[in-house]
Amino acid sequence: MVLFIIGGAGIVLTVLKSEETKAPVSKELKVLLQIDRNFDKDVAAKGVDAWVSYFAEDGKMFRAGGVITQGKTAIRELMTPVFATPGFTLRWEPIGGDIAKSGEIGYTYGSAISKTIEKDGKEQVRTGKYVTIWKKPEPKPRRLSSP
Repeated sequence: MVLFIIGGAGIVLTVLKSEETKAPVSKELKVLLQIDRNFDKDVAAKGVDAWVSYFAEDGKMFRAGGVITQGKTAIRELMTPVFATPGFTLRWEPIGGDIAKSGEIGYTYGSAISKTIEKDGKEQVRTGKYVTIWKKPEPKPRRLSSP
C-alpha cells in the first residue's frame, strides 16, 4: 500500500456524504480498515521505522500548520525526534472510509491520541482526527512465458 496522510475540508465533506448513505462496508474496505489497524499496531511496536515503512517513496505527510513533508527520507528526519520524545506514544483507530470504484485509491479516517511526558513529569495528552489516503500499488510484472 502507498500512504499519503492529509487533512482538509474537502475530505471531511466527502466523509460526511459517505456516512449519510450508510452503505454496507465492502470486503475491500474491510481489508483497508484492517491495514490501517495493522499500521497502528506496527507503529506502537516498532516506532518510527514502522511509521516510515507505510509511506510510498514519494509519500506526503501533512502536519498541523500546513507543513507538507514529502518522501521517506524527509518523513524519517521529521518524525525521528518526535518518536524519541520521552514517553511518546501515538495510537489511532479507523472508524470509516471509502474506496473508489476503480479500487485503486481509498481513504480511512478515525480518532488519534498521542502522549508525551513533559519536563515536569506530567503526561501531555493530545487527541484529534485523521484522514489517510491509500493508493493500491502497481502490480509487479510477472513472466507469462519462459524462453
